[in-house]
Amino acid sequence: MPVEPREVLSALTALFGGVLAAFVLTNPPGGGWAVYTSDRELSRWVSSQPTGVAVGAVIAVLAYALLQRKGSRRIAWIAIAIATVLLIGARLAVPGVGGIDALIALHYLKTVAGA
Repeated sequence: MPVEPREVLSALTALFGGVLAAFVLTNPPGGGWAVYTSDRELSRWVSSQPTGVAVGAVIAVLAYALLQRKGSRRIAWIAIAIATVLLIGARLAVPGVGGIDALIALHYLKTVAGA
C-alpha cells in the first residue's frame, strides 16, 4: 500500500508537537546561568511552574476549539510559526535573566506559546 503524503505530514506534525512540548517544559542546562534569590522568591518560582503549565493547557484547548470552529490551515501554520519564534526567543533569553519575576514571565510566555 502506498503511503499518502497527508499521512506522512500528520505523523511529522505529531512528532514535532512532542518535540515542541519537551522543549517548552525543560529549561536549558544550568551551567551557564544562575539566579541568586531569597528562599521566598525561590518558592514563588517553584509554585509558578504548575500554574504556567495549567495556563498553557487551557490556552491549548481554547486555541484548538477556535481553530476547529473558525480556523483554516493557513491561520494554523501562521500561529505555529509565531509561537515557534516566541519559544526560541524565550529559550534564548533565559540565560540572561537576572531576576525571578522575569524568569516567571518567560515561563508563562513559553507555556502559552507552546500551547
